[in-house]
Amino acid sequence: MGIRELAGLSSDAKRLAVYNGAYNFASGLYGFIAVFYVTSLGYSAAFFGALSAAGEAALVISLLGAPHVASRTGARGSIAAGTALTAASVAALALSSAPSMLMASFIGAGTGQALVSPNLSSLVSTSEPGERRTAAFVASGFLGQVGAFLGTALSGTMADALQPEVGRVDAYRWVIAAASLAMASAVAASAGVKLDLRPGQNPWRIRREDLGTMWRLVAAATMIGAGAGFLIPFFPLQFKYRFGSSASYISLLFSTTNAAMAALMLYMPELERRLGSLNAIVGSWALATALMVIMPASSRTPFGEAIFSALYLGRTTVMNAIGPVQSSFELSMLAPDERPAFSSLETISWNAANAATVALGGLIMQQSLDAPFYVCGAFYSAAAAFYYASFRGSAGGRPP
Repeated sequence: MGIRELAGLSSDAKRLAVYNGAYNFASGLYGFIAVFYVTSLGYSAAFFGALSAAGEAALVISLLGAPHVASRTGARGSIAAGTALTAASVAALALSSAPSMLMASFIGAGTGQALVSPNLSSLVSTSEPGERRTAAFVASGFLGQVGAFLGTALSGTMADALQPEVGRVDAYRWVIAAASLAMASAVAASAGVKLDLRPGQNPWRIRREDLGTMWRLVAAATMIGAGAGFLIPFFPLQFKYRFGSSASYISLLFSTTNAAMAALMLYMPELERRLGSLNAIVGSWALATALMVIMPASSRTPFGEAIFSALYLGRTTVMNAIGPVQSSFELSMLAPDERPAFSSLETISWNAANAATVALGGLIMQQSLDAPFYVCGAFYSAAAAFYYASFRGSAGGRPP
C-alpha cells in the first residue's frame, strides 16, 4: 500500500491513526517494563501472571458496560475517559510497591482499555467506506506499531541508563511515570476527531441473520486469546531466564519487531488482493505458529539467542501485521450499527480466555520454559483451522 493512498484518507481516519500511535507509544513504555518492575520488587512470575489476569478480568467486566457508556458519552468521549483512566492507573503503578496497589493499577488499566479498544475500532471502521476501510485500519495499525516501536525502544534504554544513578527499581519507576505522562498527552491527539458513534438504547442488539457469523468470529478469538495467555505476556522473561538477556537487549528486539510489523502492514493489503482476505489471515496465523513452536529447540543450538530472537521477530511480525486486514474483513460482514457491540464482544472473548490462562501460564513456565510454546501452538492451530472452515467462500459484505 503506497503512501499516496494513505495520504488520501479522511481527516478523521488520519487523526485516529495519530491517536493510536500516541496511545501505543505510552503503552510500549510501561507495558514492556512492567514485568521487570514487578519481579524486581521480589514478586514471582506467577504473581505477575495473577496481576495480568486481574487486569484482563477488569477489562472483560468493563467491556460489558462499555457500549452503554458509549451510548451516553459517544465513542469519542469513551476513548478520552479510558485514556485518562489508564494514565492515572499507570501513575499509581509507579507510586507504590504494595500488592494491593499493584493490583488496583492493573485493574484500572484494564478498565481504561475497555473504554478505548472497541470504540477506536468502530470509529476507524466508520471513518472510510467500503474498500478504503482496509486502508484506514492499515494507517491506524502502522502508526500504532511505530508508536509501540518508539515506546518499547525507549523503555529498556531509559531504564538501563537510569539504573546506575538511581538503582534498578527506581529506574523502572521513572520509566513508568514517563509512560503515565505520555498516556495523558494522548488524549489531546484525539481531540480533533469530528466523527462519533453513539449506540442506541439497546447497544448489544445483533440482527438474527448475523448471529452465526458473530459467534464464529468470537469462538476463533477465544481460542487465540486462550493460547496467547500461556506464553505472550512472559516473552521478556523467556529471554531473561534462557539467556540472561538485558532489558536493553530485549527492548531493542521488541522495538525492532514493532518496526518490522509496521513495515509489513503496508504490504498486507497487497497480500489480501493476491490471496483473498481469508487465505491471507489463516496463512499468516499458520506461518507464525510454525515459527513459534520451533523456538524452544532453537535456543539450544549454537547462536541460540540470535536464532531464538530471529524466530521471535518473525513470529510476532507475521501474526500481528495481518491485523488490519482481519479487522476490515470481520467488520465488513456486519452492519455499521452492530460493529461497536461486536468489537466489545470479540475483545471480551479474547481477554476472558486470556485471563483464564495467563496465571496458569506463569505457573507452567516455572516448571518448564518449553511447554507454553506447545500449548499456545495447539490453540493457535485449532483457531486457524476453525476460522478457515467457518468462513471459506466468504468475501465479506462490506457495507458502508
